[in-house]
Amino acid sequence: MRYVMHEMRTSRNVFKDSINGLKHFEAGVLNFKHYQNVLIETSRSNISNKVIEKNMLAIIDHHSVDTYPWKIAYIPTNNLNWQSRPVFQSYVGYTPWLDKKNEFFFSSSKSPQFIVWDIEN
Repeated sequence: MRYVMHEMRTSRNVFKDSINGLKHFEAGVLNFKHYQNVLIETSRSNISNKVIEKNMLAIIDHHSVDTYPWKIAYIPTNNLNWQSRPVFQSYVGYTPWLDKKNEFFFSSSKSPQFIVWDIEN
């Protein structure tokens, strides 16, 4: 009986998600300009904590930059010159072959001059 109740709740959630999906589709198509503005504001809010201090940007200047381990939002937020490593999302570099790709890149002349390092607490 418990399992059946769980199935019923899951079915309701799927239906609710479908309705919400249709509402988002409607908002995006019929009220595109408003939807676009909402997305722009949401993006600005999401990247607001990715702004690098001006004194650091002055040091970086136009030089090449990579981010570590994966937060590439720093690049467009600060208009940085991105020189990405081959496996730029470090959490997917879990095999020796992928790890070597990044090692060779950082040992090469293509390596970025700066790395923006961000580890969340």
